[in-house]
Formats: sequence, structure tokens, C-alpha cells
Amino acid sequence: MKKIFLLLPLLVLLSNAFAQHIFPKKYTDCNTTRFCLDCGDTKVTVDSVAFAAMFKEVNSKAYVNNLKGNIMMQVLVDSLGQSCVLSHTETKGHIVTDKIVMALNDFRGWKPAVTKGKKEELVSIAVWVSIKEGEITGRIERMTEEFINKLFGDRTKKN
Repeated sequence: MKKIFLLLPLLVLLSNAFAQHIFPKKYTDCNTTRFCLDCGDTKVTVDSVAFAAMFKEVNSKAYVNNLKGNIMMQVLVDSLGQSCVLSHTETKGHIVTDKIVMALNDFRGWKPAVTKGKKEELVSIAVWVSIKEGEITGRIERMTEEFINKLFGDRTKKN
């Protein structure tokens, strides 16, 4: 029970973030006046067929045969289903990452988050991108307690 009370202030702080970049590589192109962290009664979702097709297209334009690894991307999704990459974990500046960022910024297959029947204006979500065996794939990573603990360390544990 103490875990919930200790984690709650962190979640409240993050849920109403002002330009809160959660990953090291930061972009300033996004509207960040106010957004919430993976909020909504109905969370942001994605058209999975269009999402897979977007990654397939990026894959066809980028040489990834010898690459492997994972990138976490912080993506803002607005009430119209338009997205903008706010930050990500890849800091070496690989061209494939740039192509993925551009594709996500142009992608229009998002379904906005909804709270009490009203679309959320701007929601920050995490997208897990994997590159292995010459293929790029991606999925939404929910901001659960477990995920937040992985990102920021488990601040609820006693020494």
C-alpha cells in the first residue's frame, strides 16, 4: 500500500507535465503547452495495420540489415490523431532513427485518448521500436507502475 502512496506524487507530477521530456534526445518542434502522460478513460490507440505498414515503409527506405536494438520514443498525440516525437533514447544520431522520427511525425493512424466522452487535447505516450533481423517494428508501451519504475528506478523501495 505504501508503494501506491509514494508513487502517486510522481504519477501526478508526470500526468500534468509541461514540456516533460522523458528520454535523453529531445526535440522542440512539438506543441508542449500542456499534455498528460498516457491519460484518458480510453487510452491513445493506433490502427495496427497502418502502424505496421508505416514501419514497413521506413524499413524499405533505410538500410537496417546489420542493425539491431531498441529505441523508446515519447510521442505526443493530439485530439485529431496527429503525432509529434518529443524525445527518444537513441543518442548516437543514426539516420534510421531520423527516418523513424519523420515517419511518426507524419503518421495519422492514431486514435486519440478520451476522458468522460471528450477527446484529450494532447497525450504523451511511449512507443517501443525494435530493429532486428533486418526489420523495424513498433508498439505502444503503456505507462504502468512497472514501466515507470523501469524508467526512473523504483523510488518506493526502502534501503
